[in-house]
Amino acid sequence: MKSHPRALLLSSAVVVVLLFCSSVVIADSESETETQTTTSVSSSVSSTVSSSVGSTASSAVPNLRFSMVHSPLAGGTNYLHGGGSATVQLRGTVLAIHLEAEGMKGGAHLTLLVLSNGTPVPVANMTADDEGEVEAEAGLSLAPGSYSIGLQVLDRSTFSSPTVVLVSNPQTQTVLVAGVPQSTATSSTSTETMQQVSTVHGGETEDDGITTAIKNKVIPAVVDLGQFGSSVQVNDGNFSVSVGQYEGGYLVSVFGANVTGPRVLLINLTSSQSRNLLSAPVSITLDGSAVQQGSSVSEVLGAKAGDPAMFILVSGPSALSLLISVPHFSYHVIEILPIITQAISALVVDLPVFLLGVAIVSAAVLVAYGRRTRVAL
Repeated sequence: MKSHPRALLLSSAVVVVLLFCSSVVIADSESETETQTTTSVSSSVSSTVSSSVGSTASSAVPNLRFSMVHSPLAGGTNYLHGGGSATVQLRGTVLAIHLEAEGMKGGAHLTLLVLSNGTPVPVANMTADDEGEVEAEAGLSLAPGSYSIGLQVLDRSTFSSPTVVLVSNPQTQTVLVAGVPQSTATSSTSTETMQQVSTVHGGETEDDGITTAIKNKVIPAVVDLGQFGSSVQVNDGNFSVSVGQYEGGYLVSVFGANVTGPRVLLINLTSSQSRNLLSAPVSITLDGSAVQQGSSVSEVLGAKAGDPAMFILVSGPSALSLLISVPHFSYHVIEILPIITQAISALVVDLPVFLLGVAIVSAAVLVAYGRRTRVAL
């Protein structure tokens, strides 16, 4: 029996199309899964606001709980040591850290250090309020292995050089990082928090509005994210602010005591690395809920009680300025986290498989056609 070449070619084309569609479906599936699990980082981090990094996480991963006690200082100073507590939880391969301290020196500029097997790693910069209170959220990624974890707080503004003023008690605790990816350590959530941030161009009107808001303490604090790290300037003593890094983004903790009405936080992104964060889809949330984009600087600066949280991104000659309005105050965490999808990488990974399938199918078709042609002859 003679086989028709058109039928063979049609069959080959159908198989190739099926292979291609399967590759795309796999890529889309992986992209969706990765996007969901990445946005869940925001949800799991913000749960620390009410649970001090812990109650919502897997019971299989215990929290490390520390007291923060004063460190002896040379010279017999009258420094207010203060004290507090901290909780460290392992989420996949990331340590999520929550610190609370009080009785510190009012307005002190502080840095939170994680001691990882004896190596100090700065994870958050903080400014205490006038009452000496401060809270902070931060994260630290670790490679698989066993780690001895401790904490220290440095005072960067009171002494001639940064000085350790608080240490953890116990001094260290051990945590085992088993290499479980972040995506499997947190539950998936919807991708509603994913945002493509749009930018408005700042001019004299916008600059004047921001300057006036700082003078009037509508903006009580300014955070600078620069090439050499972060810094916090607080111009209202009722507020304490900290900024820490987490999974390629930032966590900004804001605590306000005896404050009524909304306020606006100003975050200046002055380095290319920081600005690149907002050039792609990100998750901007307040206590785990998405913050909506405002239409203008005046709308965000003029937020009133009862208005939802809003943000606006303003481009300037040397920096991007992110303004975020907070409707009311107690303790809040603002998360600015990147959304990492694998749509392209998944397709690239699948492409060699697809091409190999095409080669195999094509070879099989040619062999079959050659054999049938010889039989027909």
